[in-house]
Amino acid sequence: MFLRESLSVNSRSLTYIGLEDFGNEELVRKNSNLKANHGLVFMWQKCIPVISVADLKALINDPENISQRTEKINNLRQKLDTIIEDGCWDLDDILLEHNYSDSTVFECVVYFLAGYIGKRLVARTKCQECIEGLKNLNSTFGPEADLVQAKSKGYLTHPDHNLFIILKRLELCFGKYCRSNDVFEETYNEFFKSYSTIYFPCYLHKNDILTNIFSYYIIMRMRQFTYMDNQNNKKQNRTKKKLSKLVST
Repeated sequence: MFLRESLSVNSRSLTYIGLEDFGNEELVRKNSNLKANHGLVFMWQKCIPVISVADLKALINDPENISQRTEKINNLRQKLDTIIEDGCWDLDDILLEHNYSDSTVFECVVYFLAGYIGKRLVARTKCQECIEGLKNLNSTFGPEADLVQAKSKGYLTHPDHNLFIILKRLELCFGKYCRSNDVFEETYNEFFKSYSTIYFPCYLHKNDILTNIFSYYIIMRMRQFTYMDNQNNKKQNRTKKKLSKLVST
């Protein structure tokens, strides 16, 4: 059966829906990272399973039934815990003195997205230290703020410079694995492998805030990526749909 090629984000498992899945039959090609365009249809006889209340309680309380989304976010939190315990919380000289004199499109877009993430997180906290670590409270901005300045009518948020740096590095990591079905884990693993130093001013809430920063940004970029990829495939899908009507079934 022909399927239209498209991608979407599975919010429960933080993976893509629409990639080829060979199940357990071909372990080598299990994650081909190619879009699926054919499906296999199975027919079952009607059957009504008998499930008791005790069965439902056992399923709910079984630790093996924890959602993949929760498991992946917990793994991210554990990595951040390890960094905290190792004391890697000083902002290094490279991060402070890096030259951002060129206002590139890349930096402007990341700055815009950082402002969006910062605004979401500021709305969820009353801690002043956290707010100062998410939002730029000054009136002076660098060239990377050009897009926000052009689009803002007083409602857009300028992110803290450190938040902008974190997301700029995270975006580079996302770009390497954006087509992988395990993009969520591979993105933050690449980040921690490449950048061992992270800074956030609030010691009390830094683990929760940084977990939210990583989770919100990667999930947002996964959704943006699938939308852009589907837009690019629209013309190709229309052609395939027309050709499929010429095939007798």
